[in-house]
Amino acid sequence: PEPRADAAKLIEQARAELGHKQVESARETIDAALALKPEPRLRGEALSLRAECALVDGDQGAAVEAYLRVARAFAELPAGENALFAAARLEADRQRSAAAAQLLERYLERYPHGRFERHLDPVTPRAGVAGAMDLVEDHQGAPRQGPPPVHHRRRRRPRGAGPGPPRTSR
Repeated sequence: PEPRADAAKLIEQARAELGHKQVESARETIDAALALKPEPRLRGEALSLRAECALVDGDQGAAVEAYLRVARAFAELPAGENALFAAARLEADRQRSAAAAQLLERYLERYPHGRFERHLDPVTPRAGVAGAMDLVEDHQGAPRQGPPPVHHRRRRRPRGAGPGPPRTSR
């Protein structure tokens, strides 16, 4: 059997174990997957699962640190993008609004057309961070303060297509 396929199976097994709150077993399975030296995409997934293990264990601080390691090491992969946004959400959960806002700003800088872009205001990063903080609070069921966020939609332009035609006032 190919090590990549074995690592992928182990990662899925660890995900299932974690879903059943079998954290120690999931950690051992993750370690077994990492020992196979999987490709970067699978390695990023496995390390993200380690962060989730810390979260299930109730250690949000360790989970944030683990997510930030994934975000740094795998910035070019979906695991890195997901990890950076997850770290920001956790910081908001921990009532660390300044840290959450800083991470969301970093997310906006690194992934201006990222997976979570639709939740952020593309016009003003600060407003985008505020909107994302509202989104995080709504998602977690925390009480919201202030008016509901305004979510702007914009059409995606292919990368490298330039800024496009000048905008006209309506």
